[in-house]
Amino acid sequence: MGAIVEHMFDKFSQALALMREAFEDAQAGSGSLACVDLAAEVDGAQQVINAASAVQALRVAQYAARVSEQDGCGGWVEVEHPVGHVGEFAVDCFGPMLALGPAAAGRKVDTAVALASRLPVTLAAMSTGGLDWWRASIIATELGEASGESCAAVEALIYPAVLSESAGAVTKRVRRVLARI
Repeated sequence: MGAIVEHMFDKFSQALALMREAFEDAQAGSGSLACVDLAAEVDGAQQVINAASAVQALRVAQYAARVSEQDGCGGWVEVEHPVGHVGEFAVDCFGPMLALGPAAAGRKVDTAVALASRLPVTLAAMSTGGLDWWRASIIATELGEASGESCAAVEALIYPAVLSESAGAVTKRVRRVLARI
C-alpha cells in the first residue's frame, strides 16, 4: 500500500476509534445530561455521518471514473478518467460492497458523481457536517439535467438557506431557483 492509502486508513481507524468511545459513553447512559446536551450529541453524530458521506461520495466518484482497458500489447491497465465519467462496472462494485441492490447502487453512484463533478458547494457542505446525504441527493437529482453553469448558479443562490431546511423545502427551493435561471 502506498503512503497516501495508509494515511487514509489511519484516519478512518482514528475516526472509528473515536466513534466507539462516543458509543461507549452513550451506552453508559444519559445520567445527568440535560435534554439540550443530548440533542447536541445527536446533532454532533449527524455531522460526523454527513462528513463521512462526503468522503464516501468523493471516493465513489473517483472509483467510478476508473476503467480497465487493454493497452497496445493486449494487457489490461487501469485508466483514470476525469471525475464525472462513470465506468461500465462501477455500479457492480458498490452494490454488494454497500449491501445495495442494482437500482440503489446506481442511484448512489450517480449521486456521488454529480456531487463530485458538478456540485462542489453541496459536497463541501456535506464535508463540514452541515448537509446530510438525503438532502444532497435531492439537490443532485433536481439538478440532474442541468448544465455545469446552471448547477453553479443554483448553488450560489440556495446556500446557506438549504442547510436548515427540510427535504421537502430543499426540493421546492432548488426547483424554484432552477426555474428562475
